[in-house]
Amino acid sequence: MKIAVYINDQGEVATFREKGSVRLYESCDGKWRAEKEIPFSLVDVTTLGGIRQALLNLIKELEDCTTFLSGDINGIAYVFLRDEMGFSIWKSEGSLEEQINIVAQKEQEARTIAKLKGDCSKGCCPTGGKKHGDAEKSECPPDMTPFLVKMNDEGDYTLSLIEVMKLNPSLNSREILIPIMEDFPFRKLEILCDHLPKWFTKKSDDLHLTAEIEASDRLENGVKATLMHAPA
Repeated sequence: MKIAVYINDQGEVATFREKGSVRLYESCDGKWRAEKEIPFSLVDVTTLGGIRQALLNLIKELEDCTTFLSGDINGIAYVFLRDEMGFSIWKSEGSLEEQINIVAQKEQEARTIAKLKGDCSKGCCPTGGKKHGDAEKSECPPDMTPFLVKMNDEGDYTLSLIEVMKLNPSLNSREILIPIMEDFPFRKLEILCDHLPKWFTKKSDDLHLTAEIEASDRLENGVKATLMHAPA
């Protein structure tokens, strides 16, 4: 397993708000060995295009690594890494070695146990919609229903995308939201996020869902997206 770690000048796990570099670690005989260190900083990058290009240049240096450890998991740079570039983003505590070991354990659990996956042997996905035949080999989508907070008996729910991603950094916004948008029987769904995923509007239109986007009074910096089924 390989893990990329963003570190500051003191060699500590840091956020992209600090100057630093990316160190690529690989597990070898039960120990973590630093394979390379890549100069990298977003401190002076102010445009979305600049951030995206800097990350594209970075991942060329990361070989086949798709696991990233940082001091934060929220922000547009992490969204690019997670949603567009397929990385699992992790945040932990402790010394550098302790954090790498924790992330490696959690990443392995996410890959092998897949604890949020539905059980296709029961014949349906946990959201209650899709049926899988015996010949199908695809997995059910992750079960996000435990994270839905019921607001009333009329079919209204709320979900914090931010909290779900904190608890499950290996999942991206598509894996979390699309199964609910497609299959869960809601009347209204409020989604709290630090920003709106770029695929969200088109997917809502494809599913004939109306979406209202507004600043959230529950978040210092973030938005609330309210989904409702469009009239037939």
